[in-house]
Amino acid sequence: MNTKRIALLGIFVTYALVLNLVESWLPPLLVFAPGTRMGLSNIISLITLIKLGVRDSYIVLVIRCILTVMFTGNPFSIVYSLSGGLVSLTVMVLLYKFLFPNISIVAISIVGAFVHNITQVWIYSIIAETGLLMLLMLNFILASIVAGIVVGFVVLLLLRNLPPSLFADYRQKIEGKQPPSKKSNPDNKTLAQLVYA
Repeated sequence: MNTKRIALLGIFVTYALVLNLVESWLPPLLVFAPGTRMGLSNIISLITLIKLGVRDSYIVLVIRCILTVMFTGNPFSIVYSLSGGLVSLTVMVLLYKFLFPNISIVAISIVGAFVHNITQVWIYSIIAETGLLMLLMLNFILASIVAGIVVGFVVLLLLRNLPPSLFADYRQKIEGKQPPSKKSNPDNKTLAQLVYA
């Protein structure tokens, strides 16, 4: 692992940690779904996956979860955050590697948010030995859709406005699905093309 890659990992971990800490101070995403959050750190998870690859996206996730516990002083929270994060990231990795660009980044984000919430509810139900949260499953699904759309569009905006050279693999996949006449001018893609790619 070279110096540049280590530096990028440090930057992504910092961004993910800051977003996660800021979000911990905010109210729930939906008032009728207690504990739901926007999952802003998933922005960094997706960007890391696209920019650095699978291994580094897992590294950023694990380090972020550990540092969050250190900063918040709630060691038990890692059970939920790490389990939900690992399962969610694994699903997003599979979707990105095997189905993108046939499905959009927004769709990948929505599925990731859904899996993250479901995993955390399942873990809580096992630990607390109660199925009460299962009664709120529809609320969690709605929260996942909202969170996934917001996170997905933020990632798209970053991919659209940051230098193209930063995301060569992503742009190569996008260009591979465009008609030949559009391949010569990849930087003029509209947001709609990116969303519905």
